[in-house]
Parts: sequence; structure tokens; C-alpha cells
Amino acid sequence: MTVIISWTIRVMRLCIVTGLCSLLVGCVASSGGVASRLPEGHAAGIISLSGAGFQLAAAERLGNGHSVTVFIEGDGRPWISGGRRVSDDPTPRHTPMLRRFLAVSPPALYLGRPCYFGMGPEVACHPALWTFSRYSERVVEAMTSGLRNWLNRQPGVNQVTLIGHSGGGVLALLMAEVVPEVNRVITYAAPIDIDRWSRLHGFTPLFDSLNPSGREAWRHEVRRTLIFGEDDREVPPAVFVEYARRIPGAEIIVVPGANHSFGGVRTALD
Repeated sequence: MTVIISWTIRVMRLCIVTGLCSLLVGCVASSGGVASRLPEGHAAGIISLSGAGFQLAAAERLGNGHSVTVFIEGDGRPWISGGRRVSDDPTPRHTPMLRRFLAVSPPALYLGRPCYFGMGPEVACHPALWTFSRYSERVVEAMTSGLRNWLNRQPGVNQVTLIGHSGGGVLALLMAEVVPEVNRVITYAAPIDIDRWSRLHGFTPLFDSLNPSGREAWRHEVRRTLIFGEDDREVPPAVFVEYARRIPGAEIIVVPGANHSFGGVRTALD
């Protein structure tokens, strides 16, 4: 409750500074839920998970294993019109993590973010959640709560691998610090230092978000693999590998020929 109240106060300040109050649009004009992205004949169940006041769109593939792989997509479309307007639906057009979710052995979970894939409730879907607050304590709490609720229904699962693409990798790193079952994190093209990423592209700082690069301590029992694409212009390895090396024990992989989406390029983990 304290997190919700303090986040609401910060949002009101954001309204004053950025004018986002005029964009209380909610999650209405959705570009489609998780089900619309799945191919015919898929073996996934479409579910909704409660997460700290949100309903999170998700898909699951159940199995008998004790370890689950959880996939988190990137930021999608927080802004439109060349960054001049806040999008009323941040759901990503491309879903590379959904393809990986369908390819791994179950159990596996595809976990949506608050307000993505057409989920609400509308009253909670302030645009700050997918712009300046996209990696905030509020969002991390919602994601970890949704994951916790899923794990509570899977008594045989006691180990979690989080895999995130781009901003989803940022969330995976943050979530791993508060979910004790997480023992591995794999990120693809994650901007490890979000302040450096904002400066690199000339974006307004994500001043209501948590920055992984600012952490002074990391859970030592979590294995972290941070993967970058050699040709990625969004998260260039020449800039961000430096920050990845600051995470104790992190394995760093730069994939030749890979861009930000890793489309058509196999990695050592495929």
C-alpha cells in the first residue's frame, strides 16, 4: 500500500512537469492481446494474473519440471509521432520473447507488463507506467506479484529463470533481486544503465524508474547472462558492455551480426 500511495504522489508531480494528466487514456485502443499473437495450433494457455492492483496478460505452458522459464518483452511503443506524443497502447508490435516462449521446454510463462496487451483496469493505467515510470518500483511490484501468484499455483516449481528483451531485460534484473526463487537471468539487448541510454538517444530521463546500474549489491546466488548484438544501434555494446561488467559474476556475450531484435540470429543459448 505504501508503494501505491508514494507512486501516486510521484505521478501527480509528473502531471505537473510533463502534462501527462491530459493523457489519462487507460488501456483502451489495444493492438491485440497475447492470444492474437500466437500461431494456430499453439499449446499455450491464455491467462490473466493479478499483480498489485493490475491484471497482467500472460500465457503459460505447463509441465512437470521444477524450473520455469519466464519471458518478458521490451518496452513496445511508449511514444508515437516521433516521440512527441504518448501512446495510448504501449503493446509491442514485435514479440521476440513470445517466439522463444513457444520454443522452450515447459513449464514456461510469458508475462505481460501492467497495461500492456489491452489489460487494465483503466483507472490504474496512467501513461507514466509505460513512459517515465516503466521500470519503477510500482511496475516491479506488479510484475513480481503476478509471478508470485502464478508460482503459488505451481507447487512443484521452485526455480525461476527470467529472460527479458531490451527493457524487459531491465525488469528481469530488477525482479530477480526480490523473487527468491529466481536463480538465473538472461537479458537480450538490455540497457543496463537507463540514464546512459536516455542521454545516448537524447531522450527525457526516466526519472521515476529504478536503474540497475545504480545497485550497490546483487544477490550472489543468481547467475546472470547479458547478451548484446554486435550491430545493435539502440543498445550498442560498445557503450553498455562497460556497465554490464560492473555486475559481479555476470557472463557477457556479444553476438556477431545481431541487431537489437536478434531476428534470424542464433545465440549460444538457442
